[in-house]
Amino acid sequence: ISHRLEEVFRIADRISVMRDGHYIQTWQKAETNTSEIVAAMVGRKTDEMFIRESSARPQTVLEVENVSVKGKLEPVSLRVNKGEVVGFVGLAGAGVSVLFEALFGVQRPSSGTLLLNGQPAQILDPRAAMEHNVGMVPADRRGLGLMMNWSVLDNLTLSILTRLARLGVIDQPGAQRTAEDYVERLNIVTDSLNKGVLYLSGGNQQKTLLARWLATEPQILILEDPTRGIDVGAKHEIYQMVDRIAADGVAVLFTSSEIEEVLALCDRIFIFRKRRLIAEIPREAADKPLVMEFSAGDVDTAQHTLQLRLATGVPSATPLSVSTSTLSADIPLPQQAQAEPRQQRSTPWLRLLSIREIGVAQALIAVIILFSLLTPFFFTASNLLLISRQMAILGVIAVGMTFVLASGEVDLSVGWTFNMVMSAMAMLMVSGVDPWLTIPIGLALGVLLGVFNG
Repeated sequence: ISHRLEEVFRIADRISVMRDGHYIQTWQKAETNTSEIVAAMVGRKTDEMFIRESSARPQTVLEVENVSVKGKLEPVSLRVNKGEVVGFVGLAGAGVSVLFEALFGVQRPSSGTLLLNGQPAQILDPRAAMEHNVGMVPADRRGLGLMMNWSVLDNLTLSILTRLARLGVIDQPGAQRTAEDYVERLNIVTDSLNKGVLYLSGGNQQKTLLARWLATEPQILILEDPTRGIDVGAKHEIYQMVDRIAADGVAVLFTSSEIEEVLALCDRIFIFRKRRLIAEIPREAADKPLVMEFSAGDVDTAQHTLQLRLATGVPSATPLSVSTSTLSADIPLPQQAQAEPRQQRSTPWLRLLSIREIGVAQALIAVIILFSLLTPFFFTASNLLLISRQMAILGVIAVGMTFVLASGEVDLSVGWTFNMVMSAMAMLMVSGVDPWLTIPIGLALGVLLGVFNG
């Protein structure tokens, strides 16, 4: 079972196609060809060839100047223009993924400068990247991209909750309209917006993730192997989407495990090897053997071949066989590709109200007001002191759990451990043990239980 037709034709003796839960047809390998199989998979002929015309403009939107990540990426410098699709190719560990994560704030650069529209930008976390109109579709959609137990609606609107929120409350009708719009335009097949994304096909999961980032109206969109593990029809739609958003001025940073996709879609190709950027190949000089030679072969030979081609001229890369009618012509595209970073749009008061945790503070204030009205003794000094004492214990536990969560771990035993330690200390004090002595005993018991739990 494979979405890679080259593998199917190399390995299989017979080929069967299923579509939308139905058996379509079976062929002997010698009796069919790739075009016929693709037509059966997507339900229509795909005779037209996808030839993407460059839509790059002279305006530079991204400048990377000597950006490095200690031990993972050597200093990299490059520029990307508005409306340009730039390919990044490298073997596993070559540095492409690290660069993408640094641009999106997942990895923190150890040196270098990022400039967006000519202005220095400090992107230290994904939220800062989003505020600068940078989006990223990770290669691992299930592990890093989607909340698999959430609905299509919740996944699609996750990155625009700040925009949908009013005074900390989500505009549910607005979220519904936005999700319906993108589901229709990207042809996401789902019974309901409330259906769990876990139950969608791989292609529809990927389109849901892409729709989430299109909804943010990005100026720069990072696509990390966006066609991995999806069917031919969904791939065609993604090719069209990349072409269309680039035509609308979005700068696309694209990588794929299939070099043919990079050759067909990208205006320029950057080659990474051993954590270094070693070559830049214009589209007209690129083909698969040259890209592979740079990536895994003799770099000197590849450089010589590239210089020769640039001097003499070579035919463009072979286009992919992609239907140009698979996607609606009016995909919602970023209308603010030239927009200023979003953090400049409001006053400090409005920015405070846009913080996603503001709803918790509002709920707490509402509870305080309610109890103040119901109980005249609520705001007395003795009651506030009692509340503070009760909160102190939970506060200490919360601070400790913060370090656990920050390290990427989860400790579900903290409540059980706390109760057991407190019960043991209470029993000791009731038995006549000096309270000051029970403190180190309780700490030792907590450490012992922590070691036991791992």
